[in-house]
Amino acid sequence: MSPVVLRCCAVLASALVACSDRPPPSAAAAVPDDAVADAFTATDAADVALPDVAVTETAASVCTPGATTCASGTTLKTCAADGASWLASACGYQTICTNNACLPILCTPDASSCDGPDKVLWCNDTGTALQQTGTCDPASTGVCVDGHCAPIVCKIGEKTCMDAATVGVCKADGTGFAGQACDDGDACTIDACELAGSCTATVLNCDDGDASTIDSCNKVQGCVHIQSGCWYDSTCDDQDDCTLDTCVGATATVPGTCKHEQTCTCNVLPAIACGAKLSGATQSGGSSKFLTTWVCQDGTVTGELGYEHVQQFIPACTGAMTATLTAPLSHLDLFLLDGTKDCWDNACLVHALGTTGQATLTANVTAGTVYNLAIDGSSYTGGTYTLDISCGCP
Repeated sequence: MSPVVLRCCAVLASALVACSDRPPPSAAAAVPDDAVADAFTATDAADVALPDVAVTETAASVCTPGATTCASGTTLKTCAADGASWLASACGYQTICTNNACLPILCTPDASSCDGPDKVLWCNDTGTALQQTGTCDPASTGVCVDGHCAPIVCKIGEKTCMDAATVGVCKADGTGFAGQACDDGDACTIDACELAGSCTATVLNCDDGDASTIDSCNKVQGCVHIQSGCWYDSTCDDQDDCTLDTCVGATATVPGTCKHEQTCTCNVLPAIACGAKLSGATQSGGSSKFLTTWVCQDGTVTGELGYEHVQQFIPACTGAMTATLTAPLSHLDLFLLDGTKDCWDNACLVHALGTTGQATLTANVTAGTVYNLAIDGSSYTGGTYTLDISCGCP
């Protein structure tokens, strides 16, 4: 039944009730049927008239405005203000999208680490948080090392022999020994570790037990055995770059003797002092090319196949000296030598490699002492350079 019909029924019911409660009208008060019908029609029309309502369609909501979620490990999505779409944005450097937010990466995922000597930490699987997972006790379980408790096994500074030629020095945390090789850079000595944890160097015995050979030792090559009698120059090679080896006096039936003539000279250039700044080239005047291996107190350098310049240096004061070699187009290395020795006779004190186009060498020098500064090219390289020397003179 429609609303209009229902409304009409309600109006009729009310009229009937009202009529039944009133006394019968007199003949003079009788109302024509047409008048009643007209009144009912007007009242019904007023009651059922409804206003027009405008209906507006809205977009469907897909998310809560301002809500966030991770699209991937590097992308964060944020719900738009109207809730109708998601807006994507990239997480920044060293961050990851997790738990609906871009969080900074603090550690290596699923890795353990230490917070001081007593706390063991664990990094979560996204690398965004650390939590303590254990405690180390120096008196029982030891100290934290690399994310676990390591027992203390030695006293700080204690030494021992880790093998025949390696000294072990107790680490600062007492959890083990760090190895230091016994190597004096001299091929004519046998380096070993004593039980007390100290290095020793014993002179190498080069006697091969062959009376027909001359036995010697080269500090770079080690033992050298040369035939005492020779037929050809090649049999006299002593493996020394600074000697001219020849066989002298050999005949068709009688062997000759080997002669080893020293050929190397440093070609030392005039002395320079603190504060000097000079330019040169390793393939210009004053160059020599004989040293391919430098045996220095701070290590041995091989493969120096280029020409070298040797510059004498006499400091005016005692203290720290810094020499800076700049050679942007070449790989030139710098060596500080004892000026009282021949260049090839293990004269090198310290060195600096110029792998990046610049070599900086720092050493303590004594006023009035003669030193040599050697500039040598690695792997046949050579070229121009500048050398600056500064000292801590007052």
